[in-house]
Amino acid sequence: MFGMRFVFAAILVIVAWLCVGLFDGAAGEVIAWVLGVVAAVLVIVSVFLLVRPPAVVRLDDTGYRLGRVPEGGVRQARWTDVAHAATGDSNHGRALVLSLDGAESKIPLLLVAGRSAQLQREVNERLNRAHGYRRLE
Repeated sequence: MFGMRFVFAAILVIVAWLCVGLFDGAAGEVIAWVLGVVAAVLVIVSVFLLVRPPAVVRLDDTGYRLGRVPEGGVRQARWTDVAHAATGDSNHGRALVLSLDGAESKIPLLLVAGRSAQLQREVNERLNRAHGYRRLE
């Protein structure tokens, strides 16, 4: 998405440059300024999202909340409502599937990339704590 935003911003700058030559007087300049400002805002937003990407999932002691996950299913639930967690398939490849009573949440592991093992381990630990399970020693 970062690259696509930059390409779109570059296209806006080229169109703004062409508008100055195509339109006479103030109309071309106004259109060029508007397109230039839109391109600048697009670049700023792109850099901000690159530096601070949106959260895929937020975990806390009581439950989880999905971010803007495509086809994620149930957006938030308590750990005590989760029947079980497993990996499965989704439209976006492998996903962590949290099964609830009659519904489910899917977290595509591609979106968490190198931290997918950490996410699975943390979800498992939080589910065990919520349901009162502990390791036998």
